[in-house]
Order: sequence, then structure tokens, then C-alpha cells
Amino acid sequence: MTIKCLFFCSALLISFSGCISQSSNEVNNLDFERKGPDSTMPNKWYKIGNDTVSMDSMQVSSGKYSTLIKSNSEGESFGSILNIIGASPKGQEVRLEGYMKLENVENGNADLFLSISRHGSTLAYSDLKKENVHGTKDWTKYSVSAKLPKRTSQIHVGGGLSGTGSVWFDNFNIYIDGKNISTIKEEKPIQASFETNDKFKNSSGIELKNPDQSEITRLYKICKVWGLLKYNHPDVAKGKFDWDYELFKILPIIDAENFEGKLLDWINSIGNPGPETTRDDYDYGEVKLRSNLDWISNKSLFTEKITQKLDQIKNSAIDGQHFYVGFDPYVGNPIFTNESSYSVFDWNDSGIKLLALFRYWNIINYFFPYRNLIDENWDSVLKRFIPKILNTDDEQSYKITLIELFSKVGDSHISNSINEQGFNDFLGSKILPIEIEFVENKALIADLLGIDKDSSKIREGDVVTSVDNVEIMKLVEQRKKYYPSSNISVQLADMSKDILRTDADKLLLTYENKTGSHSEYLKTIDVSEIAFENHIIPSSMEFGGDIGYINAAQLRKGEIHNLMKSFTEKKGIIVDLRGYPSDAITYPLSDYLMPEPTPFARTTSGNIKPLGEFTFGKEILSVGKTNVNYYKGKVAVLVDHNTISNSEFTAMALRVAPNAKVIGSQTAGADGNVSALVLPGNVRTRFSGIGVYYPDGGETQRKGIIPDIMVNPSILGTIEGKDEILDEALIFIRQPN
Repeated sequence: MTIKCLFFCSALLISFSGCISQSSNEVNNLDFERKGPDSTMPNKWYKIGNDTVSMDSMQVSSGKYSTLIKSNSEGESFGSILNIIGASPKGQEVRLEGYMKLENVENGNADLFLSISRHGSTLAYSDLKKENVHGTKDWTKYSVSAKLPKRTSQIHVGGGLSGTGSVWFDNFNIYIDGKNISTIKEEKPIQASFETNDKFKNSSGIELKNPDQSEITRLYKICKVWGLLKYNHPDVAKGKFDWDYELFKILPIIDAENFEGKLLDWINSIGNPGPETTRDDYDYGEVKLRSNLDWISNKSLFTEKITQKLDQIKNSAIDGQHFYVGFDPYVGNPIFTNESSYSVFDWNDSGIKLLALFRYWNIINYFFPYRNLIDENWDSVLKRFIPKILNTDDEQSYKITLIELFSKVGDSHISNSINEQGFNDFLGSKILPIEIEFVENKALIADLLGIDKDSSKIREGDVVTSVDNVEIMKLVEQRKKYYPSSNISVQLADMSKDILRTDADKLLLTYENKTGSHSEYLKTIDVSEIAFENHIIPSSMEFGGDIGYINAAQLRKGEIHNLMKSFTEKKGIIVDLRGYPSDAITYPLSDYLMPEPTPFARTTSGNIKPLGEFTFGKEILSVGKTNVNYYKGKVAVLVDHNTISNSEFTAMALRVAPNAKVIGSQTAGADGNVSALVLPGNVRTRFSGIGVYYPDGGETQRKGIIPDIMVNPSILGTIEGKDEILDEALIFIRQPN
């Protein structure tokens, strides 16, 4: 999913930081004098949007170069340039000054913008939009200003163009309370300041199996305390500790008589957390999901001394960067840094296996925006998985247990990241060459990919009822814990490709058709030989000359503009989002469909302070522009379980068009930019890193984008090869208003 804004763009996943030895204007190239690596863009500046951006030596306000943004040939896109300065200045007001020259800027405006953020959350924003700077103008100085919040971490500055024409930018300056930012030193990137300990390089030296209840409880407590300190202790944030090694050092105390005393000693050894802060120091805005640190004051869990110390750490101040986590400067999803992958380790190493569990559990606990939607109590999951992970003894059992843990989160973004050899070995190296689709809660044979019809009676349209005498839905129930997803629709779709995998040379398949129930032994083939047919639909078609069809998954870059111009007079347009868009169409397409800017979504992002809290962004996201010539025909937006992330985000946007309806079945229920992480064994996974909601705060996660017209494919329709969702869209468009 991507969010378009002149200063936010999820396509750029870059970790920005500054250095200290030069003035800010020189380091950040605010005067545009230094060329970037490709010589077309100024150094330290980043392009957003589809317009052409280049350095220009012919038109300058001062120095040798300016930067030019020129609208593309269609004149329907936008473009901006962005510079991000990592700094935590103190003051009351920040002001951006810059020079602009305009040439034939119409149907939009030229802009300067200024954004202040903390750990990825926008705290203040200002631009020139109300001044509606357009037309043709010589070099003129413009300025925007904003209140400077407490504890900022980044200042974003830039310029932009919407509509047609050309804009040159030059000679930017940033002021804090009237003082040029060149007098303010930027923060250095955090560097590790701990000594490498070879003792724990490839082994924790800990082996523990079949833990008793007392050991499980103590490990549970260590996980909670270790996670809190990792993200909330200022000295850990500054990179003073290798936090994996600290876990390995503290784990042996689970068998100590004075467990609580030794735990307190370890907490104290990390250092004084320093001055406390109040929540007012971190006022991000409207809270969607509250911080979940009530366990600290649970007297049945910890002694009073431990509780007091943890409370101190919870309330301590963390300014600027964090060694183990950052936030994407454009969108706000977390970026996990300085985490070791332990690619090779002894599968009996209990410490490293616990590290995998504790690292993942705490990341989800504090940085997953939908933790309130997890089915099982997340603390209970931790307690159950402590013995499960400890009792694994090889690569397969370890990775399968992690996949089972991932599935507890209930996020379809995770399902796309599972590609582990251990999981493939678990499923089996062979498969029946049959394509299964779950339709009406039955396993329908959609295609015979390698079955000899002369030697078998099985046919397309038959329904599989059991595999090796195990009922098909019982098999689904047994296996679904290994398929992380937001809802059952996605789980069934993912399982359908694997449900007939095995290590056996043949499988006993029982199936039903009009003639009754039948059973056959069928030969399997190697998994590498299977090729599920991929029906490729072109990027556009027409139906009956009066309806245009757009397949978002096959669009070429910029093709949407030509299509919309050719579809202007059509009675209706079908936008098929049953796949991932191959081009960014959310905003360009909306410009054709809306009479005016229309709100459609809100997003949340997480915070380090208060840890685990998620707050709404300052503005509700809108699509469309003022357009009296907007498309006035009907718009049918097609969705199903393949509609995920950006597809769901686009469906939310297109739905607010005046004559639009969403048609289809339940979507994947995973909207929001993803965050990646690595676990020991080099297991890489990801999850939804920001929350996406309707303007009223309504949920999209798990439930997906609920269609206006629900169409669940039928067995009969599937057998006959019908696209029932498309058929319903044609009916919707052709029926009288």
C-alpha cells in the first residue's frame, strides 16, 4: 500500500541521517549546488511523483544550479523534491525560505512545504497551497513556517508542482526562531558503543528442554522486562548494549533461588534511565490504540522494587534516534535495525531459540498496529510458545514453530513472506497434479494438470472429500495454523496449492460427483514439475462497446491516462483489483472519477514513547481534485481474496467516487505498509506496519474491504468457467439507475 502526499512516499525505503562537521546548508545541499550520484538530481534530494526533475544551470537565483520540476506530457501527475534533515533542535518556530520561478503553471500550483516529525509521526506541517501560487513569475522568495514541537527527530523540506507547467527551486534556508539552521548541528547516526563479545557470537551456551511451570513463568517475566528495556531504556537506545547478549547473560537466573533479586540487579546494571517525561511531551494526537504497559504495575508479577524501576524506565526520555528501531520518514512504519540473523546455529541452542521468540513477541506487542485484533491473548501466546520453541530440535521443527507463531498474529501480509525450506520439507516434496479451489466451503477440482483421463475417472468439477482417508475440512483444520492470514478466505486460497502435497508416491483421493462417491489411488509428481495455470487478462478490454475494463495488475506505467481518455464516453468502467496493481493508480485514477477532493482513509503509526501506542495522522487522506468534467458513468470495482494491501487501499479510494460500487467477495484484510524483520536462523518475515482505517476510524484489517454487492463464486459457476464477479459488474452497470 502506498500513501501519496507531497512529502510522504513509501516507495523510498531509505534510512536518513546527517553528519556533523559541516554547516547544514552544505551537508543537506539546501542551495542545490552539489550534484547527486547520477548527476541529474541534486545531492541529498529525493524525487517523488511522475514529473520530470532535473538540475538546471540556465535558470538560477544564485550560485550555479537550481532544480527544475516539469510536468509530464499528460499534465495529470504531480512531482516534488524532498530533503530530510535529522536533527532535534530546540525552539518555538521553524521557518523555510526558498526561491521559486514559475512558467505556465496552470490547473494546480507551485508549492513549498515544511514538515516536522518524531520517529516517523508528523507533528506539524505547513505549505503554500492556500496562496495558490500559479501562472508565470520571475524569481521570488516564499516562506512557510510551523510551530516547533518538543522532541522532534526530523525536519522535512521540499517543493512541489501539481498541474501543468514548470517550476524552478533555489537557495533554500531553514530558520529556528530566526537563526539559520546552519548553526544547528545534526545528529550523527547511532553507532554501537559496546564491545564485541565472542563468547556469544554463535552460541548462547544455554540448553533447556521441557521447562517446568516455574521456569516458564520466569522466562515470561524476562521476556517482558527485556523487551521493555530494549525499546525504552535510553542507554539501550543509544547503542551501548548488545541486547541479544544481555538476554544470554540473564537467562541462567531462571534457576536461581533469588530470581527477583538477580533480575533487579541486572536491570540496575543497564544504568540510570535519567530524567522522566510526561505524556504531554509526546503529544502525537488522537490515540487509536493505547500503550499496553499496565503489566508493569502488576504486584503479583514483580516485587515493588522492580515495578518502581520499570516505571522509571517507561517514563524516561528518549530523544532522537534509536539503535534498534527507526520509523520510515514518509509513512511511519517501523524499521528494525542492528538485529543479528544467526544464520547458522546449533538447533539445540535454547538461548538463541528463546531470542527468536522474545524478539518477535516484543516487536508484535509494541509495533503491530492491530494487536487488539489478535484472536488469542498475546501474553498467553508467549507462555504457550516458550516450551514449544524450546522443545524443537532441528531446523524443520524450529521453523515450523515460528510459522505457527506468525499465524497467531492474523495478518495476510505475513503469508506472503513464508518461503522457508523447512516449511517446504514439512509439506512434502511431491504433489498430486490437480488444481484445487475452495468454493462454497468445498474442495472443487478446478483443473487436472497431469492426470491421465483414460486411466482415471476423476474430472474437473468433482469435489474432493478426503485425502488418504482424512476428511478434507479436517485436513484444513489441522493445517491452517501454518498459514498466517487475516481471514479464512486467504487461508483457504493459500492452502489450496498445498493441500495435496506429500512425500508419498501416490495418494488415496476420495471425491464426489453426480454419480456418487469414488476413491482412487493417484500418482504424485515432484513439486518442481507442477505449473498452476495463470490466466493472464489484458490491461484493458471493452464489453459491448459501452463498458470499459481496466485490469490494474497488468497496466503499463502511465497507461491509465490513455485508458481514461478513451473511456470518457462509456456508460460504465470496471476496475479489476483482484491482483496487485502494476502501476500506482490510486491517485491518478481518482482524479478522473471525483468532482472534488474526497476523504477516504486515515492511518495510524506507532511510537516509542509511549511504547506500543498508535495515533492517527494529523490529516484524513483524500483523493480526487476539483474537476467539473469528472467521469459521471458507473464505476464497478472488483475485489476478492487476491485483493491485498495496495489493492485494498485503492478500492477504498475508488469507492468514494459518486457512482462507484465495490463488487465481489471478502478481500485479504491486510492494508498498510509492511515492516520486515529477521530472526535467528535467517528467518525473514514481515507484517503490516501502519494501521489503515476508514475516515470514521472503522477497521479494514482482517475483515477487508466489505463489498457493496457481495458475490461469492459458486460451484456451478466455477465448473462452467464463469467469472461471476465480472458478470455481476456488467449487470450493475447496465441496469437502469
